[in-house]
Amino acid sequence: LAFANPGKERQGSVENGLKKLVETTGNGDGSGGCDFVAVHDSARPLVTIPEICHVVSDAKEYGAAVLGVPCKATIKESEDG
Repeated sequence: LAFANPGKERQGSVENGLKKLVETTGNGDGSGGCDFVAVHDSARPLVTIPEICHVVSDAKEYGAAVLGVPCKATIKESEDG
């Protein structure tokens, strides 16, 4: 188990996590001990174990997967953005 520092934005956090992964599993040439990476957006903490298992299963079958769920909040559009 390893922890990476957060970034200013989510993309920075993901980058730091991937760098930590390379540090702990291999030398960056693909010879490390990791076949898949899971990134969780902690702003949405109610992901379930079955959802995680399903997305991991799909990643193994198809090479990549993303979990999407219907939006539960109101979304409004305006002409001025």
